[in-house]
Amino acid sequence: MSSIFSGRMQSRLLAGLVRFLQNLLGKRFNIQDSRVFLHYLLRLKELRNRCAHNGRIFNRNYRGVKAFGAHKKYRQAIYEHKLIDVYYTLYYLFKCKDDFNTVENLIEQFKEEMFSDFDESLSEFMMKIMKTR
Repeated sequence: MSSIFSGRMQSRLLAGLVRFLQNLLGKRFNIQDSRVFLHYLLRLKELRNRCAHNGRIFNRNYRGVKAFGAHKKYRQAIYEHKLIDVYYTLYYLFKCKDDFNTVENLIEQFKEEMFSDFDESLSEFMMKIMKTR
């Protein structure tokens, strides 16, 4: 009986520690809800795995995340499961802020960073592909 109790106590202690760390790290990244932070981390993990295993990152669907703040406003225009949404998520996660005044600013910065070596017509073509659901 004591080994079952011990196992339960260890499990509860570990679960409490995980929640504590999620809350602590989430606050460090300016994300108050630990579940939202976890989804952002899962999205990062998904992108990491695609890159590490030579998977496509362009023209793919990504796991959804719960949007909050400005992300909710942008969600309709930046296509929830596409690369621009992933870009916004990671930008927010690593910069710990939202520098975009409008969704157009977000899309323009994405184009500048992702397609800087492309001519304008190819850049526009790529953006049209990315905006399809």
